Amino acid sequence: MTTLAYRSDDSRARRLHAELAFALGRTDRAAMKAWGRRAGGRMLHLAARRVGGLLGLAALAGRTGGREAAGLYRAARQRRLLVHLASRGSSAMDGAVALGREGRRLFAALARALRDNPRENAPKVLGALLGFAAGSGGPDANGGLPDMDLLFGIGAHRSALTHTLVIGILAEGLVLALADLAGVVHERLPFDRDPLWDRLARAGTPLAEGLATGTVAGLAWHLLADAFVQPGALHGLPVDGLPMEAHEAVIGASGAAEAVRAGQRAARGKRKERKPAK
Repeated sequence: MTTLAYRSDDSRARRLHAELAFALGRTDRAAMKAWGRRAGGRMLHLAARRVGGLLGLAALAGRTGGREAAGLYRAARQRRLLVHLASRGSSAMDGAVALGREGRRLFAALARALRDNPRENAPKVLGALLGFAAGSGGPDANGGLPDMDLLFGIGAHRSALTHTLVIGILAEGLVLALADLAGVVHERLPFDRDPLWDRLARAGTPLAEGLATGTVAGLAWHLLADAFVQPGALHGLPVDGLPMEAHEAVIGASGAAEAVRAGQRAARGKRKERKPAK
């Protein structure tokens, strides 16, 4: 009986492999170029959303754009510009805390959705939890995607590539690009295919969306903790000799940008849930 089950599993694995090879063989260069263009354009869009969100948060912290500009001018005149920027980062963290409250409500809603319809909502919840763990490294903000620079030695820790909003753009963009590529491949699978492909396709979109949202929220947690709880200097900045306040301001602003982006994704998810089915 065990041998028969093993042969059955092996036969299905060969079928899945053959169907995947068939789909990849039908994915021509034009389709891959179109996918690449979408991925590149998405990266630019994600960068713009972060910059826009950060500017909006700075305006909120300063109450009005004019007041913020006046504060920057006075700080520059008094040669306290970097200290001022660090203080604005602290104010931005207050906005991030408010977004954190929204995040808790979001996860509570996901928990209710999992309870009410576990089959449909499990991929989204699972993706969000896995993404948050990958982005944050855990509650202590040690590990995760930002600390992957430790693979290149302790001297590479707090790289400008992994401890600024660059890591958020790359992580979110990669998750969404892979989900897009999976859709491209699925369209080219044989008509008479293993049912597993269709089950994976149905789960793929909510899983990817949850994974992207959770990853961005986790990155916000990690970067804000690195800026204000366990501060340290960045490596690889184009300017040398900056005081610690400047490093904290850069990391804190990046964490705030990720927090704003997580709030944007959460709000979009809520709008989709409220949208009536046609």
